[in-house]
Amino acid sequence: DHDDESESKFSITMPHGDPSDLCGLGLVAAGVQLLMYPGVVASDKWIHERYAEPVPELDDARHAQLLAIIAGLYIVIGFTLVTVRWNPVNGKLSGLGLLFAAGLTVYTVFTANGNKLQGPGKALIEHAAFLALGSLQIMLNPNPMPSSKPKTN
Repeated sequence: DHDDESESKFSITMPHGDPSDLCGLGLVAAGVQLLMYPGVVASDKWIHERYAEPVPELDDARHAQLLAIIAGLYIVIGFTLVTVRWNPVNGKLSGLGLLFAAGLTVYTVFTANGNKLQGPGKALIEHAAFLALGSLQIMLNPNPMPSSKPKTN
């Protein structure tokens, strides 16, 4: 048994399974993918086209190091999307930052490929989709603010 005094007088539940959780898990998976197979960014195919092909190798170790840093950031952002209870107050600026990162990623890949979506870097555009969808979820559909009223039994 447990003491009734140790129970919280307020009820705050973590809603899991919403789109921000799915985007968070997708970013964790993308981070692990970049750590294990950094050459995936050199592929010029979308995920449904490259799943059975071998991952190309990167020619430059510096690129692999930079991708490892990006991978770490993806994992941190993914964990944050899953664990933070987003509400109308704390989700706006965070969502705007994620949307900016997604747009910058797509713009960078687009301009690096001669202003077209052909060529390497398609994996980064797929990762940017997780950033964009997660940002829209926490900005436009946050969780309600927790009530400060004590729960009644």
